[in-house]
Amino acid sequence: MQVWQEFRAMADFTTTAGGFGIPVFIDPSIIMTAQGSGNPFLTNGTKQVNVNTTVWKGVSSAGVTWSFQTEGAVTTDNAPTLAQPSVSVHMARGFIPFSFEVQSDYPNFASEMSTLLAEGYDELLVDKFTRGSGSGEPKGILTAISATAGSRVKVTTGGSIGAPDPYLVWKALPQRFRRNASWLMSVGVNNAFRQLGTANVYHGYTVSLPDEWMASLFNKPVDESPYMPDTTTWTTTAEGQAIVGDFSNFIIARNGGMSVELIPQLFQQQTAGTGVGFPTGQRGLFAYARIGSDVANAGAFRLLVANS
Repeated sequence: MQVWQEFRAMADFTTTAGGFGIPVFIDPSIIMTAQGSGNPFLTNGTKQVNVNTTVWKGVSSAGVTWSFQTEGAVTTDNAPTLAQPSVSVHMARGFIPFSFEVQSDYPNFASEMSTLLAEGYDELLVDKFTRGSGSGEPKGILTAISATAGSRVKVTTGGSIGAPDPYLVWKALPQRFRRNASWLMSVGVNNAFRQLGTANVYHGYTVSLPDEWMASLFNKPVDESPYMPDTTTWTTTAEGQAIVGDFSNFIIARNGGMSVELIPQLFQQQTAGTGVGFPTGQRGLFAYARIGSDVANAGAFRLLVANS
């Protein structure tokens, strides 16, 4: 005869039977949960310039117009008309205060915080380069092109992207800007484009479902900005869906790069209005950068809009 005897065994996952005694391992490296979007403006041919003032100023011209003339005729004045586009530079800042205790107890604290500051700055740039207002911050390409009536191209059917629409916006872009053109859109609009190919619209086929992204349209690269409007957010206004154009006409002006400085002591007033500050046992990482953006030539772009 077999006799079964039950024993109480300690286990990791039972708190009172051993779990409370197991040291908790915490990985001090920080996992990004809300930032980390790629920055297409640094790779899509956008013109980047360095300045040592608060404003970048350039020179633009529509060119010189020639004409044929008869023998001995007085020539015409073909001097070009010049304009001066400008881009204002703005200050971006990030600040992380921390205690002496955190600095000494947190492994690789300075390195982890510097990574967070850099990621936050890059995320801010992607946002503002796309849709920044231009008031106290860079002007985004969507903001600039949306305000230019001649650069807006309405979809065939209001509120939806149809098979004729990529052709319409591509044709509207002047030929001289098509040679170095690229596209900018959200993943929602990219998905809408890649679903245009149906049984009766074979020319609309781009990529199949296993592909991550429709990376080419009219043999031109397609970049993503998560801050471009998505098809699920269409309204009755002239909301832009996709931009195509020569991005060398979008200017990013920098006055230096991003800098991070350590503030060795933070102070706080003990009594309001005394002007006397006392140390708090805290330090701070202060990051800053001066940068701006704007479109120098809106005619170099076309914007597909949901409605006129």
